[in-house]
Amino acid sequence: MAMPAWVSEVGVAASVVIATAAVFGEKIRAWFGPKLGLDFLNPRGQLETLALTVKEGSQSVLQFIPARYYRLRVTNRAFHPEAREVEVLLTQLDIRGPDVQPQTIYTGALPLMWQHQPHYTKFGLSDAPLLQKRICFSFSRDASR
Repeated sequence: MAMPAWVSEVGVAASVVIATAAVFGEKIRAWFGPKLGLDFLNPRGQLETLALTVKEGSQSVLQFIPARYYRLRVTNRAFHPEAREVEVLLTQLDIRGPDVQPQTIYTGALPLMWQHQPHYTKFGLSDAPLLQKRICFSFSRDASR
């Protein structure tokens, strides 16, 4: 029995779709990429006491200073694909100057560490516990404000 013509046409169309996906796969995936969001858990931060070991001469002395911890939440609002090797960088740090205007005290790429996970992780709805990750960093200058 002869094969209907539409079967071979479907096969040709499927071959064209597969070839297109192979050639332009990265560009197609970029259209449907992860939708990452970043926000503070508490915009004012959390005031805590930080214990630092400071060398004074030949001795190590423990000093306690106020520090404000800021926790960030990273989320992926896209169902697919999951984001992999997500890294949050602190690129500039400003403080309030004497004239109440921001003054830059640090510029550069400073990676922030994950609070309870390894540095690189993945974000996707397929992995429900990994949907929201928290990053914790502290800043100890003018921490009482």
